[in-house]
Amino acid sequence: MVDLSNFSYDKVAYVAARVQHASNSLALVVLGIQAFMCIYGLLIFLESPPARRQGRLPYIIVSLAILFFSTLASGIDSYLQFQGGWEQTSGKSYYAVTARLEAEPPRIVSLVCFLLSMAVGDGLLLYRSYIVWQDKWWVNVLPGLTYLASIGMGIRCLLPQSVPDVRINASAWTFLTIAMNIMVTFLISLRLLVTSRSISKMLGPSQRMAVGRTPYAGVVAILIEAALPLTVFGLGYAISLVVDAGITTESVSRWQTVNGAFAALYFTFVAISPQMIIFRVTTGRSWLSSPAKSEPALSRPIAFANGLDNLKDKRGPIDSESYFRGVDSQMSMSMADDTETKKSAQFGDSGYAV
Repeated sequence: MVDLSNFSYDKVAYVAARVQHASNSLALVVLGIQAFMCIYGLLIFLESPPARRQGRLPYIIVSLAILFFSTLASGIDSYLQFQGGWEQTSGKSYYAVTARLEAEPPRIVSLVCFLLSMAVGDGLLLYRSYIVWQDKWWVNVLPGLTYLASIGMGIRCLLPQSVPDVRINASAWTFLTIAMNIMVTFLISLRLLVTSRSISKMLGPSQRMAVGRTPYAGVVAILIEAALPLTVFGLGYAISLVVDAGITTESVSRWQTVNGAFAALYFTFVAISPQMIIFRVTTGRSWLSSPAKSEPALSRPIAFANGLDNLKDKRGPIDSESYFRGVDSQMSMSMADDTETKKSAQFGDSGYAV
């Protein structure tokens, strides 16, 4: 028989309420960030010429869909938080009210919105992995099957079940999602690094300094494209779900704090990670097709050395063909300059050998 005489429901409920309030507040902040990225990306899309819009409309639609699901879920969760705080009169009543609200239709709608948002975001990540591995599409078979399994487990979590089953199924759902994210993270990161190294080998030292970094290099680009923060925080959240909370006031409070922190960050990046990828695409800072086949269309002109600024005169942003034409032109000019230098050293200004 477990002795709960020293267990304080009031203290534990107070910690749970604070964690829930912090999580909902963070969700509202992230919602504002999402709205900015969606509106800015849409404006860039509408102001772009028809040729630049090609292939970007589906990303705009996905971005607006994630924003809609996130807005609806955040609004419902804020309402449920207010309702729970209004009805509760003690620590025990707080958990009783929370358990009742979890089974009501508004909470089910919130969970459905979260499931749809996650399915769309993970689907986008899987699609990006397919794009960069089109030449070896079969490497995405296992992540694809894991993605389908995670959706099935997410639907299972929507069905009525006991509290222990909720934790077990939610953990399994999160682990499946994270397993897919880990596989896709590895595949995308590997491809970006290999592509970056291949492009660096194509260019000489002077050309690499002239054109700067490729769009595939850099820690920020890889972290965003591979959605690495989503994987890290999701893994922490899944582990916290299976860890025993203990039976003391301190241990339960500590578990609720850790679990709530990882949950808030994980749910944040479920929405913000695909939005950051879409933002890079709609603003022209990421690729629409396989980077192994073509360079992305850059949204900013590239300043080449040796007076190659004529590439960015009246034609607007430089595309992939201009990128490599500029590099080829610069290499040809450098070779011509080297030839003339050798001739001058051999024959002098008069044209006769010295």
